[in-house]
Amino acid sequence: MTRAVEYRGGTVREVRNGRRTELLVQTPTGRWRVRVLTRRRGDWQTSIREGANPAPRANAVWAFVDLANGATRYYVAPEPWVVNDIRTEHEDYLARNGGQRVVTKDSEHHGIKTARVECWLGRWDLLGLADPEDADAG
Repeated sequence: MTRAVEYRGGTVREVRNGRRTELLVQTPTGRWRVRVLTRRRGDWQTSIREGANPAPRANAVWAFVDLANGATRYYVAPEPWVVNDIRTEHEDYLARNGGQRVVTKDSEHHGIKTARVECWLGRWDLLGLADPEDADAG
């Protein structure tokens, strides 16, 4: 992820956010916090607790890094959107299943499928970064 940001003109340093490491990205439009989720197969993994975040950060994005299918793909989504998506998807799941998880009732696990973040593919513009491949295509 660091190389992808630097390739597009940003600077990166790692910072701690509790037990998690995030990226602090400086771009022409400001400073951004980037939460990185990477997958090699299956879904991206997180927790339903993320959907309970009462105040998602406006200057933060989640980067879903897909290493599963050859070329690396980056889905860059605003944190408020991700928090709402996790909450909504989990609420819908519970509603379809009588208000509880089907198998592991106390689990806080939450998987995110590609289809849910597809609209955020290559959205480097959210950070104020250009995609050099886009410039070559024009």
